[in-house]
Amino acid sequence: MQHPEPAERIAQSLLAVTLSAASAVEFGDWETAGQLLRRREQLLTQLEACDDLDSALSTLEAVQSAEKDLETLIERTTFEAVEGMQSSRAFREARRAYRPSSSGGVFDQAG
Repeated sequence: MQHPEPAERIAQSLLAVTLSAASAVEFGDWETAGQLLRRREQLLTQLEACDDLDSALSTLEAVQSAEKDLETLIERTTFEAVEGMQSSRAFREARRAYRPSSSGGVFDQAG
């Protein structure tokens, strides 16, 4: 019969996976980040089944801090991506407005 893995060992793995996911997000490797986040879910499920959570409290506090950092990083990265898309769209629209064409640009037509 297989003995359940101790909560401390699972918590350490959870911390490592969380920090790795943050690193992947920071480098824009969303595929790896997604895989690591799925692994986190598996580890959390295993951790929920543990009876010895008290032995892992300090590590779980570190995990919680790393999760907050990861969440902040994801939010910031998402905001920057959306901002970049909006800027790119505005640039394309401005370029279209100023572009000379056979019928003239928007400003030529309006003026």
